[in-house]
Amino acid sequence: MLFKRATLTIILVFRVLFLMAVLGVLVALSVLLEVSSATSLGVVSTEGGLVSGQNLLLGFFRYMDVFKGIPFADIPGRFEKPKQHPGWSGG
Repeated sequence: MLFKRATLTIILVFRVLFLMAVLGVLVALSVLLEVSSATSLGVVSTEGGLVSGQNLLLGFFRYMDVFKGIPFADIPGRFEKPKQHPGWSGG
């Protein structure tokens, strides 16, 4: 009886260790496959002009469009309200 119980305990321990190893391999594989890629969105037309951006992968099925260098307002004079930007030729 004692021998049978010890054998079942050892088998259970090896099964748990095997499942933990498989889970570790799957996690490592998913991390390696999760490459932070940036896909070019090309040139997008807006009211103020043309801008180019990238589509960044943030995580599992999570993406974000990034557009850099867009001017939001023209530089105002001293103590003046912000002026609308006249537009730009592209980015």
